[in-house]
This record gives sequence, C-alpha cells and structure tokens, in this order.
Amino acid sequence: MKYIVFLFCSLCFISLYGQKTEEITINNNTIKSIVIEDDAIFKININSTSIKTIKITSKIEGEYSKRTHILTQINNDILTITSAYPKLTNKTDDKLNAHKVHSIEIVLEVPKNLSLYIKSAIASAKISGTYKNLILELNQGNAQVLKFIGNATINTHNGNITLETNNAKIKAKTKTGIIESEKITQATNKIKIASINGNIKIYKTKN
Repeated sequence: MKYIVFLFCSLCFISLYGQKTEEITINNNTIKSIVIEDDAIFKININSTSIKTIKITSKIEGEYSKRTHILTQINNDILTITSAYPKLTNKTDDKLNAHKVHSIEIVLEVPKNLSLYIKSAIASAKISGTYKNLILELNQGNAQVLKFIGNATINTHNGNITLETNNAKIKAKTKTGIIESEKITQATNKIKIASINGNIKIYKTKN
C-alpha cells in the first residue's frame, strides 16, 4: 500500500510541474545585435560558431510550463528575446517567488561578431566565443565569459564574474569581493568588469 501511495504522489508531482523544450531557428543575415532583457529567465547560455543562423533552445519547467513561451521579435537589425507567461494569481512583486513557479533556461547558437545586450534580475549567464560587443548586467546571477574575443562591459550586483580571454585591455573592480587575475596581453579590445559583492577571476584562455 505504501508503494501505491508513493507512486500516486509522484505522478501528481510530475503532472503539476511539467517540463517542455522548444526550438526556434532564425535565418536572417541582417541581424547584428541580440537583446535579452527578462526577469523570468534564470539561465542563459550563448555560444558563437561559424553557423549563419541563430538557434534558440528553451527548457521550461514549472506549474505553467505549457502556457509559457519564448518570444522573438526582429526590428531592423536587432533580435529581441523575451518570455511570456501567465501572471501569478497571488499578489506579489517578488521576482524570486515568480522564479519558483517558472523555470526558464535558454541556449543560443549564434554567428560570430554579433553584439549582445543582456539584463536580468535573477539570471546567470555563460557566454563563449567571438563578439563585436557584449554588455552584461546581472543582479543575483553569476557571469561566465569564456574563450572570449571582443569588447565587453560586465556588471553584477551579487554574482561572481569569471572572464577567460587572451588579448584585451581589462579594467576590473569589486567593492566587497576579491579579484584574482592572470596576466593578459594588452590589445585593442576593451573589457570593463565591475561587481558590488561578487568575486572576479580573470584567466588566460587555454587551448
């Protein structure tokens, strides 16, 4: 009887908190910039490759996963990515409580040398590859910028920042955290890193 009860509870849990995966492919060679400004997405992973298309894969979990979607809009040469989900029935402005109901991850494969602008209150971001310019503004989440080539401005409030690059002029500061840095060759690319409470680690890209 105990096993029957356990199985029933498990099935109820799976039914209540569903999961789905969506894929979007965009064939538009005029896109030069990607903007992600969303406080429901909690994990962002972007990698630049030699492909000419933009591929977006989303993993959505939670009570309203079936009614939650990733939205894309192209205006001139800018691709904007946001999420759409039902409003919570309980009265709360706490974005972290909303995160408990909606768990959204997105993975992007993009052409090299695009510009990225990412802003989120809860998201952690992992950015890899070659970009014209990266602006990353995170509140709670961590920032990992790996094998990076390009110009960048990376700001966090509480999140840690990890940068991996070979050649760049780097300025880094943190108010209460710790900075650890390997020697990076000076170059024309400029990278500015700042955090209030997070630690900053700078490494030379390893082949």
